[in-house]
Amino acid sequence: MTATLEERFNGALTKWKQHCRSKSHFSFAQPYLDSEAYKEIVSIGVSSLPLIRDQLNQEIEADERYDNELKRLKIKVFGTDQVRLFDDNYRKICEDGGYRDYQRGYDLEIVSNPGQFWAYVVREIVGDNFKIETKEDNTRKVSIAGEFFGIDVRRVKQLTLKWLNENIQKYLQQ
Repeated sequence: MTATLEERFNGALTKWKQHCRSKSHFSFAQPYLDSEAYKEIVSIGVSSLPLIRDQLNQEIEADERYDNELKRLKIKVFGTDQVRLFDDNYRKICEDGGYRDYQRGYDLEIVSNPGQFWAYVVREIVGDNFKIETKEDNTRKVSIAGEFFGIDVRRVKQLTLKWLNENIQKYLQQ
């Protein structure tokens, strides 16, 4: 019995998530992309674009859920969410059991997600038609189209999802 497209994608995604988790200490893309599971997802081609879009939606929703939980914990511990978690503040929030639960959940759900590396998958599938660009601002670098996607991971995910939402139909109709 042959696997359905969705089973093939989900099987490869599970393996790619395990691979990404094992490479989470790297700050550059190549170790995340050097994976048979990554290549399997790319090989599915344009048929995988709706599944990639669904996965990006889930990842972005998880990011927002964890952002809200961290704000709630900051307010609980410090009385405000306008606190940077460095040095003494970090030690203080770590004493809270809720933060430990938050961190465990975050590590399990967020760290293993392909995240911004979906941009590489989409680019390999659709080629040079995939372009996401934003300008640099004064506070951080954001995504750059071409061979590099990065620095602002969340922005890359959002822009990739936006591009998929705007362009997916023309690829699925081919």
